[in-house]
Amino acid sequence: AGLGVAAAVAVLKSRRPLAALRDVSGALPTLARHLSRLSLKSPANAPLVEALAARWPLLNSARGALLLNGLPLDLEREDAAHAAVRQALAEATAAAELIGLGLAPRAASRLLAMAPPRPPRV
Repeated sequence: AGLGVAAAVAVLKSRRPLAALRDVSGALPTLARHLSRLSLKSPANAPLVEALAARWPLLNSARGALLLNGLPLDLEREDAAHAAVRQALAEATAAAELIGLGLAPRAASRLLAMAPPRPPRV
């Protein structure tokens, strides 16, 4: 976790965080030596390190998460890859049906991206 925290601190303290994130994610092995020398105990970095440590269980739980069009796929299932293909096929079929009914492709895409409606409260 030390190298990951150092990378996060470097990105957060950067003047251009998105560029720094791109650089760190694209060249982590090259930057590992530099990041390992970053002092995480310095007073300037301590608040960031503490905030990351407080959020670490939440960040760590996201490892291995896979979303397909915003819907989570259960990676614990043996057939996770097949479930992803089935989901993509179901969405493609629904889009084709909507377009076949005369709906514009963009409208069909937006309709399929909407959250399901909430059931009425009685």
